[in-house]
Order: sequence, then C-alpha cells, then structure tokens
Amino acid sequence: MFEIPSSAAPGNNPDVPNVPEPLKALPQWIVWRLVQRPGEPKPTKLPYDPKTGQLASATDPGTWTDYATATVRAAVGGFNGIGFVFTPNDPFAFVDLDDCRDPITGEWMPYARDVVNMFPGASWETSQSGNGLHGIMRVGNKPAFANKARRWANNGNRFECYAEGRFVAFGKCDWTRVDIDDDCGEPLARWVPDRQSNHPGVIDWDDAARPDYAGPADDDELIRRAIGSKGGLAALGTAPPFAALWNGDAVELGKFFPDESRPFDHSAADLALANALAWWTGCNPVRMERLMSRAPLCNRDKWQKRGDYRARTITSAISAPNRKYLTAKDRRDQRLQADMVIGDDLPSPPLPKIMTLDQMRADLVHVGDGSQIVHRISKTIRSKDDAPSEYAASVTELDTGKVDRQGNPIMKQFQTLELWRREQSRTSVDVVTWQPGESEICKAADADQRAYNLWTAPRLMPAPANWHDWAKPFIDHVGYLVPNEAERVRFLQWLAHIVQRPGELPHTCYLMIATTTGIGRGTLASMLVQALRGYVAANADVGMLLNKAFNGRLSQKLLATVDEIREGNNSQRYQQQENFKSAVVEEHRHINPKFGRQRIEKNCCRWLLFSNHLDALPFDNSDRRVVVIENPTTPAAPAWFEYLHGIINHPAFIGSVQHYLATLDISTFKPGERAPMNAAKEKALAAMESAADQAARQFAATWPADLATVADLRDFMSGDAPSHAGAMRHVIERAGMKTARKIKIAAKAQTILIVRGALDPKDLVSADNAKVAGTIINAQTTFRSQ
Repeated sequence: MFEIPSSAAPGNNPDVPNVPEPLKALPQWIVWRLVQRPGEPKPTKLPYDPKTGQLASATDPGTWTDYATATVRAAVGGFNGIGFVFTPNDPFAFVDLDDCRDPITGEWMPYARDVVNMFPGASWETSQSGNGLHGIMRVGNKPAFANKARRWANNGNRFECYAEGRFVAFGKCDWTRVDIDDDCGEPLARWVPDRQSNHPGVIDWDDAARPDYAGPADDDELIRRAIGSKGGLAALGTAPPFAALWNGDAVELGKFFPDESRPFDHSAADLALANALAWWTGCNPVRMERLMSRAPLCNRDKWQKRGDYRARTITSAISAPNRKYLTAKDRRDQRLQADMVIGDDLPSPPLPKIMTLDQMRADLVHVGDGSQIVHRISKTIRSKDDAPSEYAASVTELDTGKVDRQGNPIMKQFQTLELWRREQSRTSVDVVTWQPGESEICKAADADQRAYNLWTAPRLMPAPANWHDWAKPFIDHVGYLVPNEAERVRFLQWLAHIVQRPGELPHTCYLMIATTTGIGRGTLASMLVQALRGYVAANADVGMLLNKAFNGRLSQKLLATVDEIREGNNSQRYQQQENFKSAVVEEHRHINPKFGRQRIEKNCCRWLLFSNHLDALPFDNSDRRVVVIENPTTPAAPAWFEYLHGIINHPAFIGSVQHYLATLDISTFKPGERAPMNAAKEKALAAMESAADQAARQFAATWPADLATVADLRDFMSGDAPSHAGAMRHVIERAGMKTARKIKIAAKAQTILIVRGALDPKDLVSADNAKVAGTIINAQTTFRSQ
C-alpha cells in the first residue's frame, strides 16, 4: 500500500530517526549544496567532502566520510543537507521520480503511487524541491544492473535508477521506513529497461559533451551566440536561422517546414533545433534537453510532458558521429585540409575503359621521355609500365590474311595499345611540359624539343545577374585585411592578373603580417582556393620555397599559399634568401616530386604568405620581391566570419568572385614593378636585423669619410662581427657599403671599404695609394678623437 512521506519531518536537520539505518553503518556520506551555475535555469546539487569542505566525487572514496561526521558538518551550516554515495560493493539502489506531484492539489500522481507500490520494501522521501520522490531499496543482484538504463521516460513521465557511481542528495528526510531489509532486486531489474532494449523512452545519458568540446560553458552565452550566428545552412537559405527555431517564428519556420493544417511542422522544427544544439553543445544530451525546454519553440505539452518524444528527438540529433562544436584549432585544421584537397582538385573526365584504335590515334600522345602515354582529353599520364594494364581491355581483331577450311578469314586479337605504339603516324613528343597560354603541342620550356602541354584554362562558373552583390563580401573582406587603399587596389589587381594573364608571372609575392590570430587571412585563402580550384598549392610547405625540397605540389599551380611562416632569422637565412629570390621569379621550375618523374615547367606560381611574426621571410633592404602588408590587429565580429564561411562554398559566390577577378581593370598593373618600401616592410626589416647589421649601419652613419678599411669596421663591431668572411661580406652589403682592393697601411695589407658616396670599386683600381691611405688614416684619427 502506498505510504506518503511525512512532510512534517524537519527539512534542514538530516539527523532524524527515520534515516534508513543500514546506510548509517557505511562510510559513504557526503554533504551537498545548491549552486547556481551561470546561465543554468535552476541550481545544481553539488557534493562536498564533509572533512575538508572541498568538492567531492561519487567515484573517489577519499572524499566521503561516516554518517556522524556528515551530519555534524551539515548541522554547522553552509550546506543544504547530507547525501549518500552508491558503490558496486553496497547492496542498495536508488530510484528518482522527478515532478511527480500535482502542483495544484499537492497530491502524488498516480504513476508515482504505482511505482512505490511495486517496491513495498523500499524507503521513500520527498525530494528537496518538494515535487519529487527518492526511493532507496536493497538489491541482492547488483550485477544485473550493469547494462540497465539510468534514465528513461514512459508516457511523458521521467524515471532514474542508479546502483553505483551516483549520490543521492537527501531532501526532506521524511523517509517512510528505517529498515530496508527486504530484497527488491528482482522486481527492480524487471522494471528498469535495458540500455539496448529499444525502449522508446530510454535516456541513458551523461551530462557531458564529446571530447575536445570548447564551446561556451554558460547556457545564456551559448544561446546568445547561437541566436547571433549567421553561418551554416541558414546563410545559404536552405535552413531557418537559429533565432527563428529558438523563438518558434511561425512565418519563418513555415517556409522550411510546411504543414497542411498548422503554421509549420512542429516536430520537424523541434528536430532542426535539436540538430543545431547538438553542434553548439558538443552533443551533450542533458544540456540539449535543458536548453530546448527553455526555448519558446518547445513550450508545448508534447515536448514538456513526453519524455519519450524528447528522447527520440535528442537521440536522433546526437547520432551523427562527427557532429561536435569545433575548437578554433579544429576549424583551422579542417579548413587547411579542405583547402589542400580543393586546391589540387582539377576536374577532368575519367579515362575511357575501352578505346578503339581510331580513338587512340586521336586521343593518345606518346612521350619519348620515359615512354609515357598521355590521354589528351583527361590529361592523364601513364608510365610505360602502367599503360599496358590501364588499356588492357582495349582489344582489336585483325584479319591475318589466312582462311580456315571453310574459307572464312582467320582473325586474331591484338592489344590495341600495342598496335597504336607501332604506328609511325601516332602523335609523339619528346617531353611533357606545362605552359599556360601555349598550344597543346608546343616547344619545351627549357630546350628545343617538341612537348605536350598539360595546361588547361580554369573553368569559370556562371555568375548570377547580381554577381556584384555576391562578390561584395569578398571585396569587403579584402578591404578589411588591406585597409590602405593603394595597397588594396594593387593586391586585387595582382589577384585578377592570375585569372586574366595566368602565363605572365609578376616579379612580386605578398606577405601578410598580423601580430594577432583570427583576423581572417585563412578565410581569404579559402575563398581563393574556391575561385582557382585545382590551381592552388594551399598550405604549401615553405621548404619548397626556401630549401628547394620536394616540390611536386607546385606542379601546374598558379598560386601557392603558406599559412604560417617564420624564417627571417633562421640559421640558414642567407642561403634561404638566395633560394627565395630565384624561386619567386625563376622562369622555369624543375618539378621534383617525391614520387614520379621529374620535369621542367614554366613557372607561373604566385606566392601569398601569412605570418604572425615580423621576421617571417629572409630578405634585406635591397629586396625587390616581397610586398609586405600589415593586417589589422582587431578581429572582425564573429558573425562576419560565420557569414563568410556560410557562403564560401556557394556556386553563386564562387562564380561571382571569379567574374569579378576576370573583369577587374588591370590596365595599370605592372607585373615587373618592384615591391615598395613601406612602413610594414621597414618593421619587418628591423625585426630581422641582427646585432652585426645594427653595428654596421651605425658605423656607416658615423664614419667621418667615404673610405675606411674592413678592419676599421671589425674594430667598431667588436664581438658582434661575424667570424666568417662570407657572413661579413653580407653584413657590409646590407649596410649599403662595398669592398674594394687591398692597400698597405702601416705596412699591413688592408681591404678598402667604401662607406658611402658615388665611388665604385673599379674607381679605386688605379687610384693613388698614398692619397687613398692618407684619406683613411685621417678618418681613423678623426673617428678615434670623437
């Protein structure tokens, strides 16, 4: 018979006679406190160690204590009550019935009475809220609960059952009985559904996000960000904005979830909101349920009272294994990986499975270098060893000129590829090349040889009629990254030059420097990768530029982007500087892939490099190649980046950016123009300047004459002077000085140093030694007396 817990029992003094006696003998007691976490709708019950007052854990026995210590600590104050932890070793289980009291009549609901009557040997109390019931019972079959659900729902009613790894926060302590000696294990095991039972209401959830979740911890902050977001499918117009879902905007939701009899399909909208929150919460089902229960969309009986419906909706939303809130690093890594794939993705038709001899005559080219075979339509190359198997299905029957006994011609099958190879009229070349703008069969890039040209012009997507509106976000983003108008105009022309004159290589590359991260340079790179699909070495290894390492990824590319570079003060700086100069403007590039044949291509690859450091690239003040742009240090609003990433894959956006670059006026662009010395470049040079360089510049500024000796410079530089003669020569050149012939001063041979002026080393070849020596000696005397 149902026994109602007495509400007259004291709620703030846990040391009452009707606490179940068997629990008191176990050292598994804690105290608990209600803690209001920011953004959460109601306080959370947190366990604390009665001995230390620090947070306790339901899995750490070191944070529990005996019953007496817990009750004393609770009586002292500062905590809301005592609690008991359930472990695998004790013979008890806990049942929790939430919101099972009629808020109007104060009567326990029928389903709660039914549950209590199922377990007459259990002891029950009123929960801290006054609206729920806690039941503790003895179970002799505790292992049977290992695969049982811990949370489930049925007909809109929610249930929880725990046998271990949880604590119960004692509420009103109006326990119905102090003895719990009767074993309730078997009926409890029959009542609690299995985790994998397909029970429609099983909610076996942990209040935890997926690993590496780095989204907002505060519920209010999460909702604020989500409502303000403008990215994803909503930006493409294929899904409603989060704000419309959250608020249940009938007009907006009716566009996406139409229903014949209602303003919109409410269940479809619920699932869409759950899908969105699965991303925002890192697939934390408990948090999703909590948040959705706050949403105006879900303020209806089906959601609020049907636990089985909530369970199905949330389970569906979190079922996708890759759905999670991505950290900034996750998003960056995914973007870089995707850019690399797209940058190498040059669409081409597949090789035909079977070809006739006539088709081979028209579509195959024999390459003398390595006996390779090129398919002219797909531009696919097959080696001498691979070609026979690639074209093995192509067979031709030929008449042998003989007849059988019946007088029929005897036919014989031949591999069509071998027949084609034997034909003198086949199309043949010496080498393979890649030269934008040249014909399919042309002269080799670096030799007087006949070459097959793999170049195909980029395919531009159709631009919509309102293409300028679609291209505006791209233009605006470039404007944000390059705020100086003159620099922005030239940079946009430099980009447009790639599309309009791909075979003409400018003499400059671009280095964008920002001392803070997250300003959107990677987003710019992703836009360019989409616009130049198949022609971009995205996230290129800087070693291909500076160290002449394996550079297969640069093959057939019009643009290379480097996500982060810092090589300006590298120990190999000077060698890398020379490699860099040649790599940027060399006419031909020797393609050295890690696997496959090497070849020579025309170098049409522009470089766009990003860095968070001023000492990004090895160059000096004589550099003519690097255009340095200093990006802003204040990131744009998150909504801006969400919007950009929401449209970046849209065909209308890609086609519009392509059309903008293809039609931009570049009549004033000068491909051979030298990189300007602007403030950003001066900062970069200063950051890369060594102590030796600083000393040399100071010497050049303060030496009292146009001539000195290298020994004078070394004396001035003291310990900063390089020991190696070659390194010293580089220091002299970077300071704007020159070395000339040797001269004897005080009977010792000295190398003349031209500090400044119009003199050239050739001018001193026939100069009077005595006059030159006198000038230097007088300068030495004056300098020492200063």
